Amino acid sequence: MQKKLKASSLLQAVFVCLLIGTLCFGMLLMSSYNSLFQKRTLQKTQLQLTNDSAIQLMLANLTKIKDGAIKTNVFSDHIHTDIKVSDWGFYKVLCAKTYHKSDTIQKNILVGEITKPTTALYVSNYDKILNVAGNVTITGNMYIPKGILEKKNMHGERTNVNIQGIQKTSEDRLPRLYNMNTKTIFKSDSVSTIETIGKAQTYVRAFDKDTQVFMTNDLSFLEGKTIKGNIIFQSDGTVTLRRNMKLEDVIVNAKNVVVEEGFIGNVQIIASTSVIIEDKVQLKYPSSILIQEPKEAAKITIGKESMLIGGIILNNSNHKAALKSALLIDEKATVVGTVYCYGAVELKGNVYGSVYADRLNTKTNETSYANLLMNAEINISKLPESFIGIPLFDTNEAHISSYEAVKEL
Repeated sequence: MQKKLKASSLLQAVFVCLLIGTLCFGMLLMSSYNSLFQKRTLQKTQLQLTNDSAIQLMLANLTKIKDGAIKTNVFSDHIHTDIKVSDWGFYKVLCAKTYHKSDTIQKNILVGEITKPTTALYVSNYDKILNVAGNVTITGNMYIPKGILEKKNMHGERTNVNIQGIQKTSEDRLPRLYNMNTKTIFKSDSVSTIETIGKAQTYVRAFDKDTQVFMTNDLSFLEGKTIKGNIIFQSDGTVTLRRNMKLEDVIVNAKNVVVEEGFIGNVQIIASTSVIIEDKVQLKYPSSILIQEPKEAAKITIGKESMLIGGIILNNSNHKAALKSALLIDEKATVVGTVYCYGAVELKGNVYGSVYADRLNTKTNETSYANLLMNAEINISKLPESFIGIPLFDTNEAHISSYEAVKEL
């Protein structure tokens, strides 16, 4: 005799079938999503690889590329990259955007010319032998008047000189700089107002956008703020960078620039008359100072215990103007990079890199001495191997140049 199934058993069977069906659908859905995720991850990886390869290709051919935008297809496939190259102070900005359909990878990098300098000290030859006194260390090749260093005991103190490198006779003029067209730095489609930054504590301007220029003699609206990126602060007077401002990758262009004691940041400074870096300032890599062909006497001061990593250029149009210009690197101050001064250099601190000076002077409490280097270190061996400084010369046999990324922006 056959048993009859209860209605509840039928419902249970249907429920089990639905449960099994749901589990199977879920597994299929998870497999589909996993496949899609792997495909998207692979696509992103391929975009990233193409973007990095495009950047390396551009770096290898940067001298052949003029400022502007180009399109490239690195691997001759369906993925394309838009490249934009523009000047940014002593460096260039390379913006690379790689895309396929709705996927996009973008990277902005600061690019500079990497060099391998061998010259530690170059002083113009005016037939006056260069004197050294106190504790002096020079590591690297020297080009000096008559190719001779002469020890001089000051105030009865013993002179200790450590020289490592060849000594040759210099020319009567510093090597000429390449033609720096700094005017192109300040082009922008729009001049921004203070209200653009507003009350934001952190303000970032990406380098794939138009440069923002703020024309003002008063930067007090930046106090307590962090400002980064594609921004130029421009003034026809004197501007002061306060210690409670945090600036990174920006350009400051003014007649006179003062950096307050205790300031820490990364800034390219371009002035027409003077730059005063007060004591205990840290201008991080890559920072720089430029005074190019001033109309009047120009002066740069690096205060005690301050540090600048990048480079300094003070260049005049003629010798008459150079006689009025001076650069002071004070006690325990350090510059990492190249110092070029078509004027008088007073070095009391350290330069880890190269010094090109029309003249070297030293002042004491009693008097001033011409052609004297005292208690200083110039050491090219302490320049980091991968250091990318500011470009100086069109051609120089002592340099082997190529372009590399300074930092990602």
